[in-house]
Amino acid sequence: VDELDRLVKDATVRGVTLKDLRVAALLNDVLAACRRHRIRLEANFATTVVAIAVVEGIGRQLDPELDLLREAGPFLARAVVKGAREGW
Repeated sequence: VDELDRLVKDATVRGVTLKDLRVAALLNDVLAACRRHRIRLEANFATTVVAIAVVEGIGRQLDPELDLLREAGPFLARAVVKGAREGW
């Protein structure tokens, strides 16, 4: 848990513009940590990782200065509230 916490904090401390953030690298580090700790992941997770890497590359080409957390924050907050209400 501490290792994953460090990975996320390292990725977000510097700011989260697409120019600076390397989601694919972060997810690679997460996968490596999961392997080290023998955590089994669902197959759909690998597909999601590939999709995120592709979207990251396209987004970086379109607008490298986009601040991902600032833009996605309201959507993520709504999803968390909705999930809490639905009991996930």
